[in-house]
Amino acid sequence: MNLVNDPLHDKKSEEEDEDDFNNHDGFHRAAPNEEAAGDQSDNPEELEELTALDSQLNQLHSALDELEKQHDSVHTRVKELLESTRAMRADAERQECACVGNESCMHVADDTPIDRHSNGCDPC
Repeated sequence: MNLVNDPLHDKKSEEEDEDDFNNHDGFHRAAPNEEAAGDQSDNPEELEELTALDSQLNQLHSALDELEKQHDSVHTRVKELLESTRAMRADAERQECACVGNESCMHVADDTPIDRHSNGCDPC
């Protein structure tokens, strides 16, 4: 039987197409009756185990939320530090450029590192 030319196959309803699409993600979608029946357990040991697992999941969720808050806080502080460092570097480069043109600066004559406090170089 050729399904491509099958008139029944061609007249598949949009609902069936939607159902097919939803079921191709690898998850079984339980019917409402199945879910209700699956939520209730006649076995007290199984219920106790599920309760313990639920509690562990809640603890993990809380721990992950806390880690996310800490990560966000650290990320914010690192970003601020980076911006501050960039601003300080840019300021130092501007001051160095101002000194390079100044013939009275000691570092210009002997190529020593700039130490503005010890060599008497006044930034402009």
